[in-house]
Amino acid sequence: MKHKAAGILLSLLTAMAFAGDTNAPALIPLPEKMDCREGVFRVRPETRILVDSTAEQSGQYLAERLAKSIGYKFKVVPSSKDRAPKETFC
Repeated sequence: MKHKAAGILLSLLTAMAFAGDTNAPALIPLPEKMDCREGVFRVRPETRILVDSTAEQSGQYLAERLAKSIGYKFKVVPSSKDRAPKETFC
């Protein structure tokens, strides 16, 4: 357990060291597009995880990890270019 925590901490510190924009959150992998706005993002049971065809496995992993920590079972939904996510954050 200590090795996992040390690995995660090292990964986060490395990401922060190589981040060009100090105002941007350290996310791995970096999102293709991100709009930083004021406010909060509320995670609810109906929150969906949108993925493209290359990220479906990662989306399933995220859903499983969040289910263990938050308790919600999130639906992983394939997205398409013609169906962009809504701009709703609250």
